[in-house]
Amino acid sequence: MDSSKRTCLAKSLDFQIANLQNDGIVFDICNEESAKAYLSANTYLFRIKRYASNFNKHDDGKYKNLDFAVLKDLAVIDYELRMALEYLVANAEHDLKVRFNNLLMSNSELDGRRVAKLVDPDDRFVFDEKIGYRNQHDGRPGKTGIKLKYSPYSDAMVRKYFPDPEIWNLWECFNLGDLIDSYMKYLESLHLRDNATKFFGNFRRLRNAVSHSAPLLLDVDRTNKQGHVPQTEFVDGCLCDLFQMDNPPAPIPSTIKKSQLVYDYSSFLCMFLIVCNSMPIRRIAAKLMSDLEQRICKNYEQYYQGNSECIHLRNTLACIIRISRAFSEYIKAESDQPHQSGRLHFIPQPFSVK
Repeated sequence: MDSSKRTCLAKSLDFQIANLQNDGIVFDICNEESAKAYLSANTYLFRIKRYASNFNKHDDGKYKNLDFAVLKDLAVIDYELRMALEYLVANAEHDLKVRFNNLLMSNSELDGRRVAKLVDPDDRFVFDEKIGYRNQHDGRPGKTGIKLKYSPYSDAMVRKYFPDPEIWNLWECFNLGDLIDSYMKYLESLHLRDNATKFFGNFRRLRNAVSHSAPLLLDVDRTNKQGHVPQTEFVDGCLCDLFQMDNPPAPIPSTIKKSQLVYDYSSFLCMFLIVCNSMPIRRIAAKLMSDLEQRICKNYEQYYQGNSECIHLRNTLACIIRISRAFSEYIKAESDQPHQSGRLHFIPQPFSVK
């Protein structure tokens, strides 16, 4: 790098430090030079300032004794959280297909094309050679194939199978939303219910956030403008099974009603245990959650535990620690196969039809 570029970068980093200081952020634990090195190699100003939303401000709008080291710690925890969840959500999506496939295989009258038509009645995934892909005609799709986009990795498969696809073909081009919708339609057609479906909304939110590298450790409140607290009875019950207690430990029962992240995180981990039956995958997931717990605990006592300026964040991190630990211990308690009873072991069951 020539001298002019180094000077420009130095000025830019000085500006970022000044911007942070103007908001009341201090550099006592992490000095300015270390902060500059971190900003130049690991993140950028707008990103790291988002984590400051977890902390209270003075009346003048400046943060109350918030050190850059704490923001750096949150950025690292957030990254570790997303990396752990990336493994779990990818496997949960695959395991949902396996679960769907097992349900299909149990149907003696199975017809893959009939099921494809059931879940895609408008032929959104049917390929018409005359029309082609939607992104090859200036975004003007024909009556069929409006969900199909050209990709060199799927083109041969689409041209071979998608003029008259079976359900297994469709899975290869479904996004998560399409997969969930098709699974729900098939369950409904068989008059079946599945506990995993109660957590699909949480699954989609976390999966989309992880896929787009969106920050998760933000002060996102679940209560609406009228202060209504959403119900959490089912996930509370699943957590009782996870902790093997009559009630989840504090502060989970109260925080899960208020924190979007704690609600989605705990719900998704419960769903993962329901749909994932591979012990090697479960053990890796347990190790990831155990490592995440230990990383959060590294600075928890110093930065968060006694910090009255971030009570919501403190409770959120405490819940993630406890839930992650319980998740890991639940799997470690298994020997050669997943638990075979309880809400966290549930296969699709019939429901009464009026």
